Amino acid sequence: MSRGTTLVLAAVGAVVLAAALVFGVLRLASDPDVARNVGDETFEVGDAERLAETIEESGPLLFQDPLEQGGDGRGRDIWVLHEGDDPESGWSAVQVHSPEGDCSLDWDRRASKFRRECPDNPRYPAEVRDGIVVVDLRQSA
Repeated sequence: MSRGTTLVLAAVGAVVLAAALVFGVLRLASDPDVARNVGDETFEVGDAERLAETIEESGPLLFQDPLEQGGDGRGRDIWVLHEGDDPESGWSAVQVHSPEGDCSLDWDRRASKFRRECPDNPRYPAEVRDGIVVVDLRQSA
């Protein structure tokens, strides 16, 4: 076999291998059973003392899909809540929309409560790390 033939065969092999790799990646990306969550799944909300004061005065804080992983156009919007007097504890978060989309939480500032209860909306644990409120969106509480 000549050197030219060897180069052509190597180039064709590289193209076939690249095509197979692209096909495999596209197939995995379109599979709904494959987890696409890459990166951090915790959300650093901010300074615990300052946020506790804000929530005490104005109610829970609304965040529009902090990790942008909703994929359904509505996202995984959350309310961040604080209960009690200690800014180091009492933190949690609740998803605004239920998984089925039939219940959404809306805060009534005058009544200082949600307008309706949505018991099926996922709730997420939160904690304070070095003075910063961190919500863990990997698991429901």
